[in-house]
Amino acid sequence: MLRMRRNLAFGTRIHNYLLLLYLFLLGLFFSQLWWDVTPEFAGIVHRATSFLSLVGLWYAALLLLMALFLWAVDKLFPAWDVVGTLLRGAAFFVGYVIVTFFSTITQEGLVLHF
Repeated sequence: MLRMRRNLAFGTRIHNYLLLLYLFLLGLFFSQLWWDVTPEFAGIVHRATSFLSLVGLWYAALLLLMALFLWAVDKLFPAWDVVGTLLRGAAFFVGYVIVTFFSTITQEGLVLHF
């Protein structure tokens, strides 16, 4: 189980780096607010940001499953790893919602249905 704890610690470190890469892509995505970009650039950055956010969410789920397995086997709950993974997963989810909302507004406009 020590190896699995080390794998969990290494996995959370990878998840941190994945979040940093995601924040960089999110900054690239929101650069559309300040500079005029081509539709191709906007599409590529939108797809990359959406893909990376979904990868981050799936990786968070994998880390949480690993933590639950460790809890079931060792009877010791890895609280810091779980809390950190939940916070990073929430950041990926909020970023995904913002990117989807922003893309919908800029490409299709705001439509209200009554």
